[in-house]
Amino acid sequence: TGARSTLKELMEAFDGAVVASYNLLERATCPSGAVSNWAGSVADCPGGALSCPGIPWAFTPHVGPHGTCTGSGTKWGSWGKDACRAPWRIAMDYILYPEESTQVKMYDTSGQLEGSPEFSAKVYLNRLAKQYVRNAKCDGGKPGDCDIRGRTDANKTDANKLAPAFVAELGAPDVICHNVPNAPDPSWWAAEMSHPTFAGFVAPVESLSAAESTAWLGTFARICDFANLSSFPDTDTTHGAADLCSTTYFQASQQVISAMVTSGSLNALPGTPSMTLK
Repeated sequence: TGARSTLKELMEAFDGAVVASYNLLERATCPSGAVSNWAGSVADCPGGALSCPGIPWAFTPHVGPHGTCTGSGTKWGSWGKDACRAPWRIAMDYILYPEESTQVKMYDTSGQLEGSPEFSAKVYLNRLAKQYVRNAKCDGGKPGDCDIRGRTDANKTDANKLAPAFVAELGAPDVICHNVPNAPDPSWWAAEMSHPTFAGFVAPVESLSAAESTAWLGTFARICDFANLSSFPDTDTTHGAADLCSTTYFQASQQVISAMVTSGSLNALPGTPSMTLK
């Protein structure tokens, strides 16, 4: 109508976007934390209205009962270059809004409020952390346990020991599921795919002490030799650890943002409880 929006209306719209985002994410992710590119959302409004009652996640990850969508050259229903940013984005939400991000209203596919919701920023981040804890071939919570052995790379992490957590060909479970039905593309060996997953450890995990969670972050921080980075395209993941440590634009950007999130340089916004590992 052209009328000025009220603050109440703007806040309701913002809160609605947050609720919709988490309800969509729950239905577009696997138990491992892998997230689908281009998850479907449908909530048509009559008459071209900008907002109306609806259940956008009723068919997620599909668009409608069976539809799919794609863009940017990435596959629908695959954990890939469009979805790879989800972990650090959720980690930022958890750090900046530790209370709100763990108390999101969750609904079922008929629009009914769930009495005891089992999804939140912390739940999602814990999926990523537990995927490493359960499936890596070393214990990153023990300093040095994931180090390269028998070479001059002392105090450097062996990425080959971490890869089985998320590389399907190495036996990683749950990187493909009903919500993410297609294989990852590219694999965890591409820097933009692996580094964001490290952000899973910014949230407390019940089975880990604060010291163990911190040690895991230290394990990830020792993967790359920043004086000797590579520039391989992310379509070529045949170079092992060299592919995880890149100077090319997209790979490097995800490394930098993920490192910023996991470094402890972000803090809860004023007026929100501080985040501590417990």
